[in-house]
Amino acid sequence: MILTCPACETRYNVADEAVSSAAGRQVRCANCGHVWHFAAALQETLPLEPRRVAGATAGIAPPLAVMGAAAGSAEADDADSLLDLGTASTPAVAPQHVRRSLVRLISLLLVFAVLLVLILARNAVVRVWPETAVVYSALGLATEGATAGLNLKVTPTRTGADFVVATEITNTADAARAVPRLRVALLDGSRNELDVKFVEPNVNQLAPGAVVRVRTVFVHPSITASEVEVTFAPE
Repeated sequence: MILTCPACETRYNVADEAVSSAAGRQVRCANCGHVWHFAAALQETLPLEPRRVAGATAGIAPPLAVMGAAAGSAEADDADSLLDLGTASTPAVAPQHVRRSLVRLISLLLVFAVLLVLILARNAVVRVWPETAVVYSALGLATEGATAGLNLKVTPTRTGADFVVATEITNTADAARAVPRLRVALLDGSRNELDVKFVEPNVNQLAPGAVVRVRTVFVHPSITASEVEVTFAPE
């Protein structure tokens, strides 16, 4: 049963048996100290809001009167059975608006925590979902990208009429990295592209410190070919 103090409107959760006596009992509010007579049997006939009387202290409702000759004995019994509210067995109940405010606050904190994790761990997020790099970039947040830590060492050579490009990929990161395909471009002296090949490395992932080598051959290229450019191909 919920009991509401008529003076300060603090609500308490009280077991039915604690106030089930027909004569009722005296109860005391832990919040404001107001004492009043509560009888469950009378609640159906009494007004919902306590009536204020002249001379009563502001904000404090007078105790409900018990009519009849039994009033004196009932009050004496009540004095011996004063029920203190706000104890472990009669806890105060948070108002509805307080509970709603707490729910909103907790929800906002959860949203803030998720956003903070997504920002601080953005490099890990981009490695798992590369397409999110566009979103972070639009928000002005720099990311390492999926190929962070993968270093390329390129050695071009001419072998007879062919142009051979040896590429060494080293993982310098402290975590394993997926190895994307390579874009190998053959250039002339003005760095114009003469030919392009896309090459798949023979491994899908490199452990920290591991190395993989890729060999690309341009057969009978233009005689103006003199340089190469090797990059990781976009997905």
